[in-house]
Amino acid sequence: MFETAANLASEYENALVRATVPMSKAAVAELRQRLRYLDVTLEMVDEALERLRELTDASTRAEPPTSERLAKTYQQADRARVLLETFYFNCGRVRELVRHDEWIPYIGEPGYIGAFKVRDKLIEHFDPSKTPVAQGPSFAVGSRGGPQLQIGMSPEWEDAGLEANSKELAEVLERRITTALGKLR
Repeated sequence: MFETAANLASEYENALVRATVPMSKAAVAELRQRLRYLDVTLEMVDEALERLRELTDASTRAEPPTSERLAKTYQQADRARVLLETFYFNCGRVRELVRHDEWIPYIGEPGYIGAFKVRDKLIEHFDPSKTPVAQGPSFAVGSRGGPQLQIGMSPEWEDAGLEANSKELAEVLERRITTALGKLR
């Protein structure tokens, strides 16, 4: 999903060097790396969710479901949630990199889009007055649009889900990097 953005980032870095525009080579390298991480994490989430579906199907077919099988199912759901949090953490890091013009010129703030809203809700704006048990798990992993924040996690807006958020982020980054490349030509 982020391969095009990563390729554009490489092309962008080469254009910056040719144009002798000041930049942080470390920040540009990290941007490319984080874009790869996003793709790898999405693949891992897909694998975790497929395994979760297999376990859920097996648990519902078992008469009655065994405690061992249910424990494996819950553990797999936790694996998926950890990967989702990793994905959104990396989204936040990408945003931090591109919004600093002195690090990576011309790309700029990508806007407050779905992936960043989820990241902020998870990492910065949790409700400390509620226990983790009262808040429940952060993600619903069986949603139609892919995993999404539990509805109670964000009463202000509804999360569109991982699929929509990752697609939106990839498209925004591709547009912003393409525009930045145009400024260097």
